[in-house]
Amino acid sequence: MKKRFSVALLSAVLISLTMRPAWMPMEWLGKLPFMSAKTKKVELDPLTAELLRKYEEYVRFSIAEEGIPGAAIAIVKNGEVIMEKGFGVRNIDRRDSIDHHTIFRLASLSKGFAPVVVGMLVEDGCLKWNDKVVDHVPSFKLRSASQTQQINLQHILSHTLGLPPHSFDFSLDHGDTYERLVNRLEEVRLSYKPGEMHSYQNIAYSVIGDVARHATGKTYAQLLQERIFSPLGMSDASTGYAAIMSSKNVAQPHKAGENYYFSTPISDYYYSATPAAGINASAADMSQWLRLLLGHRPDLISGKTLDKIFEPQVDLLRGACNCGFWDPDESYYALGWRVLDKEGQRILFHGGYVNSYRAEIALSREDDLGIVVMSNGTSRFIGESTGTFFQMYRQLKSTEIAPKEIQ
Repeated sequence: MKKRFSVALLSAVLISLTMRPAWMPMEWLGKLPFMSAKTKKVELDPLTAELLRKYEEYVRFSIAEEGIPGAAIAIVKNGEVIMEKGFGVRNIDRRDSIDHHTIFRLASLSKGFAPVVVGMLVEDGCLKWNDKVVDHVPSFKLRSASQTQQINLQHILSHTLGLPPHSFDFSLDHGDTYERLVNRLEEVRLSYKPGEMHSYQNIAYSVIGDVARHATGKTYAQLLQERIFSPLGMSDASTGYAAIMSSKNVAQPHKAGENYYFSTPISDYYYSATPAAGINASAADMSQWLRLLLGHRPDLISGKTLDKIFEPQVDLLRGACNCGFWDPDESYYALGWRVLDKEGQRILFHGGYVNSYRAEIALSREDDLGIVVMSNGTSRFIGESTGTFFQMYRQLKSTEIAPKEIQ
């Protein structure tokens, strides 16, 4: 009797595994090329269904045309995950397929997490947006003592401290660390007054992690885990070089040759600047992150705080936008986010690049629609991927509305 029961139980487990793809072992599921990994079926309206069909056709064509190693995409609409999918391979030397749990470096997509962490701490009463940085980090110094005293959290998060662009990024590119370089900010000649001009930073931006630690007694990595990763179920997400190196399901970075891609080692460069560029995540993680950003996790952060984060702080000069394919009518920088106005649609956007990983995130709060694209190699496709998605959406939306207007 016990034997028959055991066989029946084993059969039931095997059947349930077959019926529930999300439960299957990722090691062999990843071998299936171009595998979709949505955990539940979502009923799509005709416009959204056509958008996904056209966009996936575009993605497949672009990857094949450029010979891109691989990519992973997450798309959320109306709070529902409508795509979590891997394309191509993690490593061209092994031909192991990317799935929705494959981990990529987020590079500067990491910056969008910092204002959310700060916003949560503001809601807790631990911080205020206009807190002076020196009140939390007395060692923080710029070349001008008076300007140092003026810098607040919003200046940090909007890159408007007055420093010239990319201060000490060259040193990060060659293996130096945040801990060493942050103490050299006082050597840099200031170019602007606080709040006057957007000037992109990685070292200065990461000072926000020190502020958060002073306010809470916890490291920035701990705050990410406790306030964002764990509550959202971002089970693949992590910070730092050791974490990505210990994972078995990682997209290996690839450099582009003249007519081919070749794999290159994962570097520890930039990981020390965690708020600026230190997060690792998968498509499954990023779909949950999109849901929060689009306002579907009010239990974690309020819509009012998201409004504050996404409010433009400073105009972006055309060359400072880093959003050439979008060709926006107007562009701004908010707190950790670029804000693009295009044909009546407001897009919140950021791109990232480090160690031959390239990623983009874009969302429209008005349309309750967002997308993340991550790749393990640079390409023309990745620079056009999110802009093309929203371009398709606007076109489909206009053709859907037009007949109703005629009637």
